Amino acid sequence: MSDTRMSDTETKQAPTGRPNQPKLALIADLLARAEDPNTTTAERELSLQRAQREAARHGIDLAEAAYAQAQRGRPMEPEERRVDIGTSGTPGLKIYADLFLALAQINDLKCLITMSGSHVFAHGMPSDLDMAEAMYASLLVQMNIAAEQWLATGEYQGEARAQRVWSRADRAYRPGRPHKGVARRNFQRGFIGRIAALLQEQKEEARREAEEASQAARAAAEPTANHRALTTTALALRAKSEAVDAYHAAILAERKIRRHYNGQQGGQGHVTAHLAGRAAADRADTTRRGTRGLPSGRGRG
Repeated sequence: MSDTRMSDTETKQAPTGRPNQPKLALIADLLARAEDPNTTTAERELSLQRAQREAARHGIDLAEAAYAQAQRGRPMEPEERRVDIGTSGTPGLKIYADLFLALAQINDLKCLITMSGSHVFAHGMPSDLDMAEAMYASLLVQMNIAAEQWLATGEYQGEARAQRVWSRADRAYRPGRPHKGVARRNFQRGFIGRIAALLQEQKEEARREAEEASQAARAAAEPTANHRALTTTALALRAKSEAVDAYHAAILAERKIRRHYNGQQGGQGHVTAHLAGRAAADRADTTRRGTRGLPSGRGRG
């Protein structure tokens, strides 16, 4: 993942973002249907798959359109958008940033993140930025609710007590002490890792389908063409990646940024918490949209 840390003073001159793409509104409507409390787990899973696939397919369509325009002399235009994660010093802020960074990577974005983790500047195509923001707003709320529900079961306490820890005062091994904060963080890490894997699968499937459709269209239009050559879809996605990489590199050079941040760090600690977080991610409804429970409002500026 290419995510770079900046000092807070290096981030004051960020351009504003554009309005959401119309397709995002369609995806949001789809996701809103899954908010019904009577929705089953199976229905939510289907909604998750459809929402991410729709978003990926839309991103491919836009990349192909932008590539066609670039061929006529109008270059692709990535942009920078600020995403507020929360107030500096807020507990769990870096975990929240890791969630956004994971979603950013899936949506073909490059990021700069402040040293405090209070906000991120994401670089990419407007529709990809829109999707990453919408998914983050929904999944952050779901992750926090799922974590608190799991902590309320007290399951993490049993695992901690089963561990033997050397006590220097008693000069003997004693049962470990449950630590709610550690358990919460490891639950969240498990959630993020699993949800990222699920969404990546949908993205790759959408791209395979687009490639197959592009190859079929070329074969029908040009039966004698070299079918090993890159398709329009592949060329468009490569061009988009190159445009975003170049934009990101230009920002790094302009702001003289060299330090890199690789996302989630630290050991797992509570294995039970990590696995519970992954299980909660399997149940997550990535089609739901909302901002309740966010540490701060979603911001651009």
